[in-house]
Amino acid sequence: MNHYSLRSFHTLQDTTLFWEFCQRAALDTAQSAHVNMWGNVEQSLPYILKNTTRFNGTAGEFSILYHNDDIVACAGVYQSEFSRHIALAGTRLWIDKDYRNSMLAKEYILPAHKQWSKERGIKQVAICFNKYNKNLMKTFSRSRLGESKQRMFERQPRHLFHSNINEIPFAVNIQDTPQWVLYESLDTNWNFDWSKIRCF
Repeated sequence: MNHYSLRSFHTLQDTTLFWEFCQRAALDTAQSAHVNMWGNVEQSLPYILKNTTRFNGTAGEFSILYHNDDIVACAGVYQSEFSRHIALAGTRLWIDKDYRNSMLAKEYILPAHKQWSKERGIKQVAICFNKYNKNLMKTFSRSRLGESKQRMFERQPRHLFHSNINEIPFAVNIQDTPQWVLYESLDTNWNFDWSKIRCF
């Protein structure tokens, strides 16, 4: 059976399975982001979930994707500190290595984050990339510009970047870290001057 479902971290009665998922992710040293998946330091996912309000259900949401009863992916969305009109989606994205070619972020996580943003009147939904995963930006832009007609028809309004995709041509400072940004405008009459948080 191929049943996927999303749950919010802040609604879990028992977090044991999720912490086990994070601990396994931290052992996947082939992925640079593994260092963020476990530990009691400010940048670790457990620390953020336990000690901040970033993903508390109001300021943001942390999504956990289940395949039947197994956790296979997770990521968060939250209202940015630099503009209440911009949401940062797909943050702390982690997908189990056995599911990395299954388009789970595209089909489940990012649509949920886009919907969360719409419900709160957000005007732009952005995803950010660090230096070590900046190359992943190409998968969004290339697949949009060079995709086959069949893949174009597969895009639905619920998908992130369905109506537009915008790339900031310079790094910006988010959470004291240089980030490269792609965003979709949900309100094309509103814009943000990203140069205000430019890094270099």
